[in-house]
Amino acid sequence: MKTVRIVLLALLLPWLQVRPRAAEPVLPLRTNDVIAFIGGANMVALAQSGHLETLLTLRHPHHRLRFRSLAWEGDTVFAQPRDVNYPDLVTQLKQVGATVAFVQFGQMESLAGESGLTNFVSAYEQLLDRIKSTVSRVVIVSPEPIESHPEGNARFIKLYSYSTALASAAGLKGAVYADVIKGFSTCINEGERWTTDGMQFNQLGLSVLAGMITLECVGGRPVATSEPSDEAALRIAIAEKNRLWFNYARPSNWAFLAGDRTEQAFSRDYRDRNLRAFAQEMQQFLPLIADAEKRIDELAAKAAAEKETTR
Repeated sequence: MKTVRIVLLALLLPWLQVRPRAAEPVLPLRTNDVIAFIGGANMVALAQSGHLETLLTLRHPHHRLRFRSLAWEGDTVFAQPRDVNYPDLVTQLKQVGATVAFVQFGQMESLAGESGLTNFVSAYEQLLDRIKSTVSRVVIVSPEPIESHPEGNARFIKLYSYSTALASAAGLKGAVYADVIKGFSTCINEGERWTTDGMQFNQLGLSVLAGMITLECVGGRPVATSEPSDEAALRIAIAEKNRLWFNYARPSNWAFLAGDRTEQAFSRDYRDRNLRAFAQEMQQFLPLIADAEKRIDELAAKAAAEKETTR
């Protein structure tokens, strides 16, 4: 691991020396922004854990930011398969009223090596065009590093080549680029693991990932791997809201709700077959989500007020 870290630092040193830290956030967030998360399994976990949402909320405690995860396990930049009649990505972005999108792909795609880089960037640019057709502010998050791989250092070098190519694509597409790779060479102690299996992030990995994204996009404190009590309380509330959102947006029985089994008895009111009782029941999640977000706003305002009194 130490050798890998040395290689990463050698690769990143020129970048760290020449890249100035912006005086202003490179991603100014606005009141009532709706932020969508798009990506694969680690983005799903990041949304569910609430780490990134917590940090962005604390940096903007009075903005009433809203977050919606559109990420899906198994998604790649090449394809985002869904069940029958499930809305496509652009439709989902419109449905949730997204004004900002955080997009992360590349960890799994980078396994193709240099031979797959051109197709990867091309597919990413096409995906960005689709996203930017409805969302003007987009953040491309660099591919997250694989913790261990038979190729060793070569794996990290290939991943960095994907990251460099994406940074150029972000500039061409007018997107913000958040490089998180260096966080895993500078913020994690020797011997600590940030994944459960080399690819799926654990809580430490999610915490570092969230901290790096926040630092790159809106500034703030250096990345921390410990969590203050006020952040923990807010994150618990956020995780509960995201559980409600997940159950609403990704029902396990989608086929009966809007897929190819909407004529089945389970999908209809037993007293009146013309009524979609199941669809009506699903709407009961919305006030629960709204109440959870009100609680989040209150906790964020309280944290901001306490911070002011301690200055």
